Amino acid sequence: MASVAMLSISGENFDDRIEKESRKLSAQVSLLQDEAIVQSREFGVRLWQNGYRFWAWDKDTGWLPLQGDDDFKAHVLIDDAEINLSLNGQPVPLDIIPVKGFPAPQTARQNTQNQTGPDFRQNLPHIVLFSSGEATGFEALFRHPDSFTQWTVNGDLIGSLKISSEVVE
Repeated sequence: MASVAMLSISGENFDDRIEKESRKLSAQVSLLQDEAIVQSREFGVRLWQNGYRFWAWDKDTGWLPLQGDDDFKAHVLIDDAEINLSLNGQPVPLDIIPVKGFPAPQTARQNTQNQTGPDFRQNLPHIVLFSSGEATGFEALFRHPDSFTQWTVNGDLIGSLKISSEVVE
């Protein structure tokens, strides 16, 4: 009864909330694609089952979390919502964000000559937004166990984004 009362008070159900989550990611990816072109810089998105974080490429340090821009803060989904990711039609297993928050980026390792430098294989984002306007092809499916609708954000190799929904039983 209490959850029904809360839903009617808030005026928003899980179907609406999961739609907002998918539209939020789509809008942020679209904005970051524009930033990549304008800044001639590569950006990325790394997803977890319950959230995502934006990354920036630097030739000296590799991939690091995008800092200092409120539009691209790390985001945790509403309770019990989840993301399923496919890249080029292949499902990608995603970790869960720990209770203590997003994991710290992995740091540089020493190479064979005992020099410390960036390990560019660290912190790889799932989705890369290139300064050319191209991007990683992806499908991010948003769902919540209490929602009757699941939402999908599709991105293709030329940077086009599409949102769709499907009613589930």
